Amino acid sequence: MQTKPAIVKNLIETGKANLIYVDLAIIGPDSIKDHVGSYCADEQ
Repeated sequence: MQTKPAIVKNLIETGKANLIYVDLAIIGPDSIKDHVGSYCADEQ
């Protein structure tokens, strides 16, 4: 929450970097359930 605004302002908006978000759940067999659960918790 504190770092991203500085990265956006200093790097992305100046064209020095691009931000690419890849939503992957590949850490282990339970990671897909944990991944989905984190989105459900966020919505609540």
